[in-house]
Amino acid sequence: MTHRLKKIYQLLFINKQLSQIILKNTFWVLIPQIIAKALKIGLMIVAAHQLGPTVFGEANYIIVLSTLCYALSDIGISMLVNREYQQKNIDKTQLVSSTWAIKLILIAINTLFGIACLLFIDPILTIPFLIFVGMNIIDRTKQFFTELARANFKQEFE
Repeated sequence: MTHRLKKIYQLLFINKQLSQIILKNTFWVLIPQIIAKALKIGLMIVAAHQLGPTVFGEANYIIVLSTLCYALSDIGISMLVNREYQQKNIDKTQLVSSTWAIKLILIAINTLFGIACLLFIDPILTIPFLIFVGMNIIDRTKQFFTELARANFKQEFE
């Protein structure tokens, strides 16, 4: 039994060869996403049951609307940072500051779009909508720094 645990530990935590590193990184990237998706599904089922059809429908509407407002807040910037960061002849400070500025501008434009969407929702749902807008702002900012960390560490330590 301890031999199996030791093999699993070596597979998931110690870098030995390229194929094992790829498997390890894939595992560490996918597992948190799978857990998060499963928890979201469970939360939605519980929320639908507890809130009832009308309130859950309204809550689902503002969740989707607030997420839709931030659909264009990335437009490939994260991939660009990840790819360009690996180049040897690039000024990394300038790359990060430029893409950060672009990301902030896109988030601000999408926030203005979200505020414009307030005209189309029920006034009772304004505060929950603004909470979800704030969550999306935090999520998009976190996404940028996650991609920056991936680029910096080349996914070796994820």
